Amino acid sequence: MASILAIGVLCDDQARFDEAVNYFKTGAGNGSISNVVVNVFPQLGQWQESGRDQGHCLLGIGLMGTFCEIAWNQGADLYGYSSNRFLAGIEYVAKYNLTNTVPYLTCNNCDNVNQTNISSASQGATGRPIWEMVYNHYVKRKGMNAPYSQQCAALMRPEGGGGDYGSPSWGYDHLGYGTLTFSQTTGGAGTLPSVPTGLTATAVSSSQINLSWTASTGATSYNVYRSVANGGPHTLITLGVTTTSYSNTGLADSTTCYYVVTAVNSAGESAASAQASATTQAAPAATLIQDSFTTASATVEGRTPQEATIQGRTYQKSTTTTTFTRSGFISGEV
Repeated sequence: MASILAIGVLCDDQARFDEAVNYFKTGAGNGSISNVVVNVFPQLGQWQESGRDQGHCLLGIGLMGTFCEIAWNQGADLYGYSSNRFLAGIEYVAKYNLTNTVPYLTCNNCDNVNQTNISSASQGATGRPIWEMVYNHYVKRKGMNAPYSQQCAALMRPEGGGGDYGSPSWGYDHLGYGTLTFSQTTGGAGTLPSVPTGLTATAVSSSQINLSWTASTGATSYNVYRSVANGGPHTLITLGVTTTSYSNTGLADSTTCYYVVTAVNSAGESAASAQASATTQAAPAATLIQDSFTTASATVEGRTPQEATIQGRTYQKSTTTTTFTRSGFISGEV
């Protein structure tokens, strides 16, 4: 992807450049951002290869960072695409490689590789010179909060170049020298909005739960997360909500859902609110309706009707009988 993007720039080929950008946004493979960051949690995003090993997670961040930086220099902000989804993935990998605990859900990737647990193989933040580029973009250039990436960049500073991180291939996967080439002398993390409070969840039907919460200071929008397990992990169901309420529809009946909400502004995303839960109502009882009826005559006003509709139910008959048989249904009827 980075090669196609760079070729597009070098050759002034807009179609080639657009091909790479569109694949980043909606591609079917592992280079697509939604396949790279497979689950989004509050302030974090599960990196697709986290169940494989951490070396490949760091490799992915370095390569995607290069891709986003090329695009940025051409006026395309892929760093910020899909509400800074790349940053959520970076922070997830950084946090885990600083030996912290992160949420993890079983990942079956687009190549049908199933990874049931996070892998600690090659765990450690200092194996590759990748952090200065992404840290300086999000924190220095954009004024966002990236606390775990910031710690990793500090541990690596000053970043070296190829060969400084071992003789195998990973020592040469990245150009390096990021402290020299990407350090910004001005800028810094802005102030995050306050954590949302007063979250309530109310079931209003067998398929809908309504949420409401108190406005956060400094918030421009809110993200809503849901889990079917008490305590999470909670995964993103909607982002960019600009009011202090949300209706979660399309749920199964008699299902308990657990929610948290975060507040968002230009500096990033707040920590999650306290959890609230509700259980959808039971499905309405089914009602047996009349399966057929018989008329006194096979004709009505001189015509032989083939179909009758009564209270929304459709009945049909043959031309030679006076019996109409039900053929249509209403939701909740049997």
